[in-house]
Amino acid sequence: MLPSLIQPCSWILLLLLVNSSLLWKNVASLPMCAMRNDRCFMFFEDTFELAGSLSHNISIEVSELFTEFEKHYSNVPGLRDKSPMRCHTSFLPTPENKEQARHIRYEALLKSGDMILDAWENPLDYLVSELSTIKNVPDIIISKATDIKKKINAVQNGVNALMSTMVSSPICVFSLFFL
Repeated sequence: MLPSLIQPCSWILLLLLVNSSLLWKNVASLPMCAMRNDRCFMFFEDTFELAGSLSHNISIEVSELFTEFEKHYSNVPGLRDKSPMRCHTSFLPTPENKEQARHIRYEALLKSGDMILDAWENPLDYLVSELSTIKNVPDIIISKATDIKKKINAVQNGVNALMSTMVSSPICVFSLFFL
């Protein structure tokens, strides 16, 4: 006689049978893939790695923008006196390095990243709009500032998408694929 599905062990047996069948056919636990800009992000770790890489690239571009700005405007009297000594985001809590970041919950990292990106939104808008009104500003400075703003907006959209994914689906690492 076959065991009834209302007996306690029968569900475990059925689950084991389906699991071994899927493993045998090599289709068990296909990873869930979040598509963004025609790229597949398999796990939150991959997405965080990409965000770190994009942030690093943005940092390099900001340094290049600053160098270009210095090259053209370093001799303007009083300009250095108006620049702050510390970054306006330095008071925000952030990990010091990659190792520290790995020991922080994803939600906290995303929230921290979101706060930093929000803090840069108005200054970047102001920079781009002011540069556009100044005479004889080299095109490279305006285009770099605009490009940085676009990239930061893209990172912010990604952070917001991750945050909404985590809120709507706290356990979204794997999905089972059934035949």
